[in-house]
Amino acid sequence: MAVSATGDERYDYLVRALQPEVHAQVVRVIEADPSLQIVRRIGPVQDPHTFVVNMSARQADALIQRFAGRLIVERDRPLQLFPAG
Repeated sequence: MAVSATGDERYDYLVRALQPEVHAQVVRVIEADPSLQIVRRIGPVQDPHTFVVNMSARQADALIQRFAGRLIVERDRPLQLFPAG
């Protein structure tokens, strides 16, 4: 799933590996790139399963391509418990 790279604007993206062995690779890639900023880790403190990463749409697309079919990357959006009305 492409993220629609329309520019260099930065957004928060949810990033989750589909297999445990891929998870470690993804973490290394994110932590090695100073332009990717981990905003939040979701899951147990010692073993988070999902990351919120601040990056551009182009960077998100590059992660998707690098880990084709082994990674979920989607833009983080605020949740609404009840629709405004």
